[in-house]
Amino acid sequence: MNKIGRNDECFCGSGKKFKKCCLHKEETVLEMKRHHEGLIKFALDNYQPILAERTTKFVADYPVNKEHEQTFANISVCWDVFCTPLKEGKTITELYFEEKKPSMSSAAMSISEGWKKAVPSLYTVEHYETDSLLKMKDVFTNEALTVNISTPQKPAKGSVLLGTLVHNGSSYEFYIGYVEIPEIELPQMKERILALSPSADSSLEIFRSQFPAALQIALSDNIEAAPKTAPVSSENSEKLSGVMKIVQEHAEASVIERAGDVWNQYMSEADPIIRKEAVFAAALDYFVTKDILGEAATQAGTAKKYGVSAGSLSSRYRDMKSILSAVPA
Repeated sequence: MNKIGRNDECFCGSGKKFKKCCLHKEETVLEMKRHHEGLIKFALDNYQPILAERTTKFVADYPVNKEHEQTFANISVCWDVFCTPLKEGKTITELYFEEKKPSMSSAAMSISEGWKKAVPSLYTVEHYETDSLLKMKDVFTNEALTVNISTPQKPAKGSVLLGTLVHNGSSYEFYIGYVEIPEIELPQMKERILALSPSADSSLEIFRSQFPAALQIALSDNIEAAPKTAPVSSENSEKLSGVMKIVQEHAEASVIERAGDVWNQYMSEADPIIRKEAVFAAALDYFVTKDILGEAATQAGTAKKYGVSAGSLSSRYRDMKSILSAVPA
């Protein structure tokens, strides 16, 4: 494709010359891309020790499964950069743009004002406009946004994304990354996040001041289901039966013989919403082997058999054991 000239008709179809239409938008997008990279470099060059100390404390205070710890660290650092005053009552984002202001275009300066006010939130994926442009809606404000996601792995339509959106001069994009959450978990997750501060005037206040706790909720492998009177979705029903299918593929015959009754009792007591069937299957196998049959087993060995982490298995096993402690051997 030939490069468009400044005096050529703009590719957007407006009928205007490129230099009087989308040229400046392209220049602004490139400028904001430089700031996207520059902000995190500025943060690490100037505040890495304090960010590392705070992140380590958050990981300790709001534990998640080992497999989610790096995601927790990355997303919490992003929140710290945008929302935590670290010097003279200013956030790292405010300090960065204060330093860059003399060299910024007026368009970038205007966009940067939105960056300074950016706060994480939950967004539903409404539909795809193109392969990389999504229409999304803020769960709490219902604001509709066009979001660019250029990574190869795309979120599913209907899923919920937790992260911090910033404008890039053309559309919004998540800064550093996001957490994808199944649609079925949204009602209970939203309720639990709002419960972090019942007196808060808005969700923004909660996400600004208590984001690590909200992030811990989002990364939980097992968000408790809504009351039992609520209908069970076909997606979760399939996952419930999928757990036993996985056990039947991996477990010993003696385990399979007991696992069905144990799993049915656990489902009736816990009514779990399942994100990863293999984690529950591994925990069920380990529980039946160790606590029902009284045979030797290790969490590491069972986890490896099912292709999951020992930390994830351990978390689900503890929950299963606390609920099924009365199951007869």
